[in-house]
Amino acid sequence: MDSLRGGWPVVGLCGPAHYEQSQITLAVGDLLIGFTGGISEAMNSADEEWGEEELAKWVKDGRQMGVVELIRRDYERGGRFCGGGAAAR
Repeated sequence: MDSLRGGWPVVGLCGPAHYEQSQITLAVGDLLIGFTGGISEAMNSADEEWGEEELAKWVKDGRQMGVVELIRRDYERGGRFCGGGAAAR
């Protein structure tokens, strides 16, 4: 799994900001997932973070699903991880 690395604010969130350009080459059949820290940094009741590795794992596991089904399944999985708390809504 390749990924673009950064830590820049959302465009327009903080007024003028400096952004770095990066790139990745996609091939036919590749899947591009965009996400925020809201999912990768979600915490459960034991203060364990879901993390990018787990995010990548469950996206890879559902790769053959349609996009809507993949998102629905992963949203539900995130809710179970967080115990149905505020971070899962």
